Amino acid sequence: MLQYQRTGSGRPVVLIHGLLGSHDIFSRVVPLLADEYEVITLDLPGHGGSPLADGVETMRDAAREVVDTLAAAGVQHPVIVGHSWGGYVLAEILGSFPDVPAAAAIIYSQPYADPPEKQRARTEAIARFESEPWDDVVRDLFPVYVADYDPPEIFEELIAITEQASVPGARFALTTIRDRADHSQTVLDHPEIPVLFVSGTDDGAMPPIPLDAPHVQHAETESGHMGPMTVPDELVRILKRWIAGLPSAG
Repeated sequence: MLQYQRTGSGRPVVLIHGLLGSHDIFSRVVPLLADEYEVITLDLPGHGGSPLADGVETMRDAAREVVDTLAAAGVQHPVIVGHSWGGYVLAEILGSFPDVPAAAAIIYSQPYADPPEKQRARTEAIARFESEPWDDVVRDLFPVYVADYDPPEIFEELIAITEQASVPGARFALTTIRDRADHSQTVLDHPEIPVLFVSGTDDGAMPPIPLDAPHVQHAETESGHMGPMTVPDELVRILKRWIAGLPSAG
């Protein structure tokens, strides 16, 4: 089971972090949501306080770990929010466990598979994590996740959070990202699950998302990739407005 934290009361909202992150990515978001909702944050396998269990190797395994943890915690039909890699995990949950989420917010992420050049870059990054000092690799790979106008301390905080992950965790995350399925059609095939995409105006890590359907909404923050850290108030306003318009839980 994954390590998780929960606070607040009301409709359950689950937050899933991204590559080399932990629940700490959402430290500014949680108190803003917990005044209205029960907020559950998870550490994905090999990240934060969650070990990478034997046999956990694929994106579907990551999704199953989330689903099993929520079931063990008694969390039923939550609104699930996935950031970056967490958005890919959430897209897999939509595909493999569509009865679990009441709604899905894929933030600073997208439902498409990696193109070949991105897959090659993931493989190269795995090799680097296995052969080079951790700090050297993350400081080389992570600048794309911050905008030019973000305070330098945001980048340093992000780097510090990555230190909670492990090399096997990094290999697992990058492998699942590299090999993930395209779930754009999955989103369209489940009109019973409302989906929100939140993008950053200056997110250099993510492509545009042209998906259009009655159950799909789009929003944008004035930010780079790390909106939960840099614009938590703006992000939470978007999430609360969207959640308020969802069908009642039950």
